[in-house]
Amino acid sequence: MARQGYDTIFAVEYTGIENVSTYRFSRNIFPSGTTPNGMVHACQFYGDTTHDFFIDKYEVSNRAYSEFVDRGGYQKKEYWKFPFVDGNKTLAWKEAMTLLVNRTDQPGPSGWQAGDFPDGEDDYPVTGISWYEAAAYAEFAGKELPTIHHWESAKGLPYYNSHVINQSNSTRQSLAKVGTFKGINAFGTYDMAENAREWCVNESANKRTIRGGAWNDPSYTYPHLVWIPPLDRSEKNGFRCAKYIQRETIPEWSFAPVSPGHFFDSTFWYRAKTVSDEVFDVVKNAFFYYKKDLEEKIESNDDTHKDWKREKISFTTAYDDKRVILY
Repeated sequence: MARQGYDTIFAVEYTGIENVSTYRFSRNIFPSGTTPNGMVHACQFYGDTTHDFFIDKYEVSNRAYSEFVDRGGYQKKEYWKFPFVDGNKTLAWKEAMTLLVNRTDQPGPSGWQAGDFPDGEDDYPVTGISWYEAAAYAEFAGKELPTIHHWESAKGLPYYNSHVINQSNSTRQSLAKVGTFKGINAFGTYDMAENAREWCVNESANKRTIRGGAWNDPSYTYPHLVWIPPLDRSEKNGFRCAKYIQRETIPEWSFAPVSPGHFFDSTFWYRAKTVSDEVFDVVKNAFFYYKKDLEEKIESNDDTHKDWKREKISFTTAYDDKRVILY
């Protein structure tokens, strides 16, 4: 959407809904220069009211995060606003910072070394970071980590899910450069599904939420919540930031802790135990079928009509050798 004097908006809407003939595709537009660089506008719905906010178009990249590292972000306590919790233990800031180091024991994401990210990965999502590092970067950038509710709104309604997943990084092979896959969400965000999973601000029982699933996660994790320790620095962990318009009008429950088991919690998938081979064989055998030659045959073929062709086909069943007719 483009209009002179306003920021251009690039967004999508799913049209496979009832009463599509009466459906109106609309988005708010903002005066030129209002939308922060690298962000897109989205809406959070509160009953009959909406709240506008901005969210990063892409996941925070290595290039962007390196500015935080290079400018002493790990040495400036003012960016680290939250108490460090390790299980039931609270850590002092200096003690916690000894844990937030790279492969060569320098401050930075767990997968970096010598104070830098791997060559050629400038535009890849930064990963291997804890929730605290993501929150500190957001503070440095003048933004915040999104709430689970705002992240959900930016993702779009549930009928987007399969369409986005099919066009996202579900390769199970490796992380991809931001924007490589064209699984665009409702408000113009990319890579919310299956590239790096993304930290959100909400907590629960000394854990923090992370959303979207990673490139090597099952696709069903995309719309769900996962709860992990905030000091977890898995290669899967990335993030994007939000910037709120009139933050004081956002209901407090948006930022409040959320109990596991609520709001698309899929942590149970990670807690599930692998069954024994014997149990698996019982389940697998329920889907057993005989593999045999169907001996398919075209019985007749009528292509005299200009708009269609009719074929009569027969094949042998796999269980009693009778022929089945198919048109």
